[in-house]
Amino acid sequence: MPETTTPMQPDVDLTPRERVEEWASLLREHGWRVQISATMARARLDAFHPSGAVAMVTAGSVGRRRSEKAYLYVLKPPGASPKGWLHVNRAPFAEFARTRTVQSGRWVTSKCRCGKLRHATEARAKDALLDTRIRRAVHNQERRNECRVYRCPDDDRAWHLTSQPARTHASS
Repeated sequence: MPETTTPMQPDVDLTPRERVEEWASLLREHGWRVQISATMARARLDAFHPSGAVAMVTAGSVGRRRSEKAYLYVLKPPGASPKGWLHVNRAPFAEFARTRTVQSGRWVTSKCRCGKLRHATEARAKDALLDTRIRRAVHNQERRNECRVYRCPDDDRAWHLTSQPARTHASS
């Protein structure tokens, strides 16, 4: 089987969505489930492997994300060391997509400044939500009533729990 290549260095003229989409085929080829969300100014690819490994690609056209660059992050499966998000370059990201191992990377500090407990993925946040519900039922605690998870508005790599119900938008 021919070895896949790392996507080419993106062109400055690519939209944020196009910059993250270039990684989707490589990830899918190696058994990852890929989700892409995008606006005109920002795009994010979340990829999940059956092993529990997670990959993320972000790109934007405003603020600090204005460059033509895509930002690549990897998260090893639960129980693997090191824990937490690593920012990696193109070649280590492609290797992680194939093998779920990474030899080099830089720990990323969170941009989240809200002071809430951070969870690395939505699934891990939902596990924590389930744990709090079980503890609340077993210990009959009523002080907090976390009911859902949400992605941190300041950091794409963080998820939080909240006791606030989901907001619905009124139609006009």
